[in-house]
Amino acid sequence: MDRVMDGFLGQDIGELTEMLHFSEEMEDLRGALRRDGLVPEELLLVGFKEGEGERETGALVDMSGGIFEYERSLAAGFVSFRPLEDVAQAIQLYPGVCLALQLLGQARGRTPKPSASH
Repeated sequence: MDRVMDGFLGQDIGELTEMLHFSEEMEDLRGALRRDGLVPEELLLVGFKEGEGERETGALVDMSGGIFEYERSLAAGFVSFRPLEDVAQAIQLYPGVCLALQLLGQARGRTPKPSASH
């Protein structure tokens, strides 16, 4: 990715993560994450998409680089949550995953090798 795109994605990740941590609209998601043993305040919300029937999907990255996808209904609340094992597919679905993994690698003092897909 180039620096301009990284800047835009970084701003988006910051805004989305703030929404995850503090927005009343995300309380159902925070509750579901806690029930699965995750700490919402230790997650980055790196992207989300609105779909048909008021459904929303999004990607989360934890501080160890784990990637998760959630789905919720804006009308009915939280629907599902699952790990995304295929990093290349996660990046294709949610480009912010790549930047989040790079930032986490830098924070740990190493830069992960980008895959050929990005």
